[in-house]
Amino acid sequence: MKNSTIKQTSPIRITYDRFSPEDIVRIRASSHTEAAYVLGKTMRLFTAQIVRKYEKKWRHKRSALDAAKHFLTRLDTLSQSRIGAMGGVHYVKRYRDIFDGYARGAGITREACMMLQMEISGGCQTLFVKNTDGVSGFHIEENAADMDLFSHLVDKKPYVYPYRLIEADIQEERKVFFSYPGLCWGGSTFGLDVGSGIFNAVDAFDLDIPWSEKKTRDVTANAVASILFEVTDMQKAATVLSSFKKNAVAVYGGYAYHMVTADNLASFEYGATVFRRVPPYRQTYIAQCNIPRTSALVRLCVHKDAGFYSKKKKTRKQIMYTLSLKQRWKRLKNVAMQLEDPDQIDEILAGTNAPVERTSSGRFVFDRYTSPWTASYVTFARNVLHMHKYGPLHENGYSYIYHRENPAHRKLVNNNTWKKAVRKWRRVYGKRS
Repeated sequence: MKNSTIKQTSPIRITYDRFSPEDIVRIRASSHTEAAYVLGKTMRLFTAQIVRKYEKKWRHKRSALDAAKHFLTRLDTLSQSRIGAMGGVHYVKRYRDIFDGYARGAGITREACMMLQMEISGGCQTLFVKNTDGVSGFHIEENAADMDLFSHLVDKKPYVYPYRLIEADIQEERKVFFSYPGLCWGGSTFGLDVGSGIFNAVDAFDLDIPWSEKKTRDVTANAVASILFEVTDMQKAATVLSSFKKNAVAVYGGYAYHMVTADNLASFEYGATVFRRVPPYRQTYIAQCNIPRTSALVRLCVHKDAGFYSKKKKTRKQIMYTLSLKQRWKRLKNVAMQLEDPDQIDEILAGTNAPVERTSSGRFVFDRYTSPWTASYVTFARNVLHMHKYGPLHENGYSYIYHRENPAHRKLVNNNTWKKAVRKWRRVYGKRS
């Protein structure tokens, strides 16, 4: 289905690109619980596959199960309190009902469903700029945990696309969001509340939280994102987060949560016991990857600079990851300050000049605005949201792998992140290897 447009009441129009009819799920329901049940039933096969995959990953299975039970207990307790209640809606209770509906529809236990909500993978980039033409920008949805997606885009291996675009009509509400298998609702990726015209996008933080500390938290970062997705007002979102902070609610994981309308911007950062509304840079633009702006969250990040010189020795790949994030952040900020014409966005995303990075498998790839882990991306200009499957196409199609013997590739490279990381590693640790 290419460039199909859905009906809506907000001034923002939506178009789809390269999504097949099977990739789009339309839900009509009388309640959020019913809608989540239908979503879980639709994603049942993919959810079962992801559960089996994560069961191998959860080495401390008993600890993971205990943590899930702890989060379930805390969710039930919070849903019975006044925390998150506003304007006649109890947003925490609504999330619990959504969670239970998805678990029933997917045919999994509440514990298994909660373990899926505990998962956060790195990736994603967001840029939005407010100028005389309104708000324009883009969001890149990356899932670094999906190595099958990497193999498909890089090596052309067969791949069954597990992600879905959800159109949910719940009584008088309409929401459109990008869905991962296992996540019980929107909020943790990108989506639009059609009635209010608020578009949301998130960027995950890599917070260094030991496994043993899971039980010191109350809710998952994905749960908070889904709660904010239901709060269709920027000021109300700030109030909900303020109530969490006031009642010392602790979050496992962390996100930058962005809310964008045709003429306004807002960003919130949260993780651990930190909840903060972050003003746009110069009050005009958002430029974010996986590095928080809040200092209390920076201190919790696995890639903070102090880690280079801490007693715990860093690997070259870890240093490269930190440098890569900083390059991304700097690049987004530079583009934001120079973006004057909304029509430039597609040209920017299709650019070929990019630094080279090394993956965990030892392969070298170009780090553009899109990566081999790009499941989807969104562009926003002149009140039109374009939702795309996979990443932007370049001149040579999906050309991700860097080939040293290719003169054209060597000419493109202006910044080899891996070489920088090796040099820094040698300088810090004084070794040659």
